[in-house]
Amino acid sequence: VFSVGLGWLPANGYMPLLQNPLGWFWSLCLPVLTLACWAVTSVAKQTRDGMLDALGRDFIRNLRANGLPERSILFRHALRNAALPVLTVAGLIFVSAVSSSVIVEKVFSLPGLGTLAVNATAANDIPMLQGVTLYFTLMVIVVNLLIDLAYGWLNPQVRRGG
Repeated sequence: VFSVGLGWLPANGYMPLLQNPLGWFWSLCLPVLTLACWAVTSVAKQTRDGMLDALGRDFIRNLRANGLPERSILFRHALRNAALPVLTVAGLIFVSAVSSSVIVEKVFSLPGLGTLAVNATAANDIPMLQGVTLYFTLMVIVVNLLIDLAYGWLNPQVRRGG
């Protein structure tokens, strides 16, 4: 729709950043939208469900009865409690996006780790494929570590171990 029908964005191809910064931006719009649309809806749905659950709990009712401002209740208490499942979903979405990037790079003719993995597989280049796999694995481990650290920051009970 945005490329063929309206002619707003390029359908495929990649423009290097240093060659043409505006062309680089436009060449990445469709791939980024492709990877981000379903992720944003998943996070929004999880946030909504978590907030509805948190706002229905007794401690929120007690905070309102004590006269805390609604803004403080929403952001300091309810959103903090709703954030743990959202973080879990965000971690799963990141892993899915890393694996989906292989397909997106191939469809939009982008250079990247996914294209490198596909080319290494086609050329039977085992060391290169192992390197790409190691890099993908390290990215997933780092994101999972950051999510675990965020759990401890958001919920003090996680830091104490129970």
